[in-house]
Amino acid sequence: MFQQDQEIFNILLETVSEGVIIADSHQRIMETNTSAETIFGYTKKEFLDKELNYLTPSNYHTSHSLYLKKLIQIGKRRKLGKALDIFALKKNGTIFPIEVELNPFTIHNKTYVMVVFKDVSEKKRLKKT
Repeated sequence: MFQQDQEIFNILLETVSEGVIIADSHQRIMETNTSAETIFGYTKKEFLDKELNYLTPSNYHTSHSLYLKKLIQIGKRRKLGKALDIFALKKNGTIFPIEVELNPFTIHNKTYVMVVFKDVSEKKRLKKT
């Protein structure tokens, strides 16, 4: 049954158009999907074991880390980026706006956060015109 569950998970992860990153309770990246790789410009190998702050502009690192730590403790889903702009950092150094949903969960007594996001650069650009 475990192998079948893993295959279903992999299919789900790869078929969603949003980027998906799964990080552990220490905010280390454990898994990504192809959309995340495309959005950020990193390969899966480059993502793995990096901290989530690796994907945010440096002026957000402290507040980002504290927010995620608190979110994990509370254990509730949060959506960010609709009312307040949230920014991320691509491999090439480009800073871009994103909408993010943070979903903490626990498996085998270990806590993780599923980060589901989309690049909203085009949406923001169209709004200005």
